[in-house]
Amino acid sequence: MKPALCIVVPVVDEGPILAMHLGELQRFRKRGARAVVVDGGSSDSSLAIAAGLADLVVVAPQGRARQMNAGAAVCTADLLMSLHADTRLPKNADEMDDVALSALPKRHGPPACLRERVTTSARRRERHGPWRTILLMWRLRA
Repeated sequence: MKPALCIVVPVVDEGPILAMHLGELQRFRKRGARAVVVDGGSSDSSLAIAAGLADLVVVAPQGRARQMNAGAAVCTADLLMSLHADTRLPKNADEMDDVALSALPKRHGPPACLRERVTTSARRRERHGPWRTILLMWRLRA
């Protein structure tokens, strides 16, 4: 039986926070979700940490899109979730499968947007400053 949820986590040098993040994903793994970490060429302990806490570790060319695509290629779940290493899920994220699947009637449907909130670290904003971060977000949206 294939898992209902596959969580793809693209990383590059996320060793300092990766153990905590993947530790939080263990509750989803216990309920049948798969955690796939896609490393984009880390030079720290990311690969070693991921090997002990994920179902699968994949190495791909650096770049979030490339890494997420590589992770998606190895997932066989009904529902695919890409999750950045500095983003935390609500405790019931894996229980929202039915809601998301009802919004995706075909395999390659549009993304499902759920009402639950995730929490993302402000570390990039703190490192680059608010204006540079805001401009980057607007550029990415365009």
